[in-house]
Amino acid sequence: MMTALLDFLFPPRCPGCREYREDWGDWCPVCEKKYVARRLFLESGSPVEAVMCLALYEGTVKELLHRLKFRRDESVLPYLTRLMERAWSPELPAGDPLERFLAYLGDGPVFLPVALHPVREKERGFNQTVLLWRDFLRGKGFRWLEALERRKETKPQYSLTKQEREENVRGAFALREECRPQLKGRPVVLVDDIYTSGATLKACARALRGTGAERVLALTLATGRAL
Repeated sequence: MMTALLDFLFPPRCPGCREYREDWGDWCPVCEKKYVARRLFLESGSPVEAVMCLALYEGTVKELLHRLKFRRDESVLPYLTRLMERAWSPELPAGDPLERFLAYLGDGPVFLPVALHPVREKERGFNQTVLLWRDFLRGKGFRWLEALERRKETKPQYSLTKQEREENVRGAFALREECRPQLKGRPVVLVDDIYTSGATLKACARALRGTGAERVLALTLATGRAL
């Protein structure tokens, strides 16, 4: 009864245009189409061979991610995960970027979230990448392993130039030794919330050297980069 009362007093709305929706987490078709944008970046010469992104890092998506990361507002999670579900459509057209990415993964991929420094995670109360992706990927039958740790406290990347970002995260990540055998011979997929310069993903990939991983790829919720 309480849920019904709250829905009556504060009905669910699309986070983009504020149109009334039937369920919490729902987007209207127009806003959903506006932000779902499956983009596959093939990175020649990078330790991360390919990066798959599901949505555009702009407008409402950018606002929701900022509320999650910087205001610790977990109420936005249903909207972000619903958008991820819509982007991860079970019926993909031939040649779709996500179809190509999944085919490129091969068998037995292991998904590793980008780690926060313990001080930052304690301040925030959570790792937003884990909140966004862990249940989502496990629900699709993928293997999830929190194998990375962040040993160096770094500056926020958004305030830095591309060169400064590379230097900022150089040597920041390490692999937990007990996880090393679980990556041998398997494709490894680094998971993060946003793909910008790629500096953080590259730093994580370098921490995986010597593991015998078949290949290193990445998956993020959003990107502001153009193809």
